[in-house]
Amino acid sequence: MVHRQEKDPRVIRTKKLIQDALMTLVQKKDFDDITVKDISEKATINRATFYAHYVDKYVLLDDMISEGFDSCVDSRILPGQELTETTGKELILMVNEYHIAFFEQWRMDTKTIAVRVENIIKSKLENIIATLIKNQIQVSVGITPISKS
Repeated sequence: MVHRQEKDPRVIRTKKLIQDALMTLVQKKDFDDITVKDISEKATINRATFYAHYVDKYVLLDDMISEGFDSCVDSRILPGQELTETTGKELILMVNEYHIAFFEQWRMDTKTIAVRVENIIKSKLENIIATLIKNQIQVSVGITPISKS
């Protein structure tokens, strides 16, 4: 049921409206000053609809951070890739570029937000590195590598 809902065009459209609303608002106001009511009004939805998709604005932000980072990873780390010196360097560059792009785009650099970004990226990097290591081990023993964990 969850997978079906994630592919529902109405859900995708509503989430995009909500995310775009937050992106627009954060250009004008500090994140801490933005309310769910502000986001809902900007997205032209009611608050109940917002809460049907997100628990609060922090979960919305976390989701947007995750999606943005996943997009960077998908464009730079190929499925089945192994952990090598080149891959390690690519990960370091990617994280650095993501940080720069995030804080330029979001224009917020409060300690609270920085900690959220760091925690999400750290968790995702741990999973990526674990997958790359598994791929390396599988290739060394002649098993087809996995593409995602």
